[in-house]
Amino acid sequence: MAASSVCDPLPTPRPIETTSREPPAATLRSVFRRAAIASILILPPSRLGTEILVRLKWGQHEYKGNLVSLDSYMNIQLNNAEEYINGKHNGTLGQVVIRCNNILWVTKFEGTEMTDMTGEEEKQE
Repeated sequence: MAASSVCDPLPTPRPIETTSREPPAATLRSVFRRAAIASILILPPSRLGTEILVRLKWGQHEYKGNLVSLDSYMNIQLNNAEEYINGKHNGTLGQVVIRCNNILWVTKFEGTEMTDMTGEEEKQE
């Protein structure tokens, strides 16, 4: 077996891909900015004083009340708030503040009947 004094050359590296699959940070910032603006547009200042319904992410909790204020994070303050659990009235709370990260959705309350959103239908005997 003959020993060679010259090493075999290394294989040529593949060119590095210059296009990134992730959007640049500036694009992400604009997406978040548009989302924040959209959340503000959902509840414009003209909605202040109107009756709204807020559904929470956790459990089957809904709160109905008059919109007193909201901020850019979507924290909501309600007056004359009523709590509904599984579509059933659980009591009147008065003044409440609901933190933004707990909110699933917000809608204008139009006198519709609260529904049980558990997906289970009650058996009538």
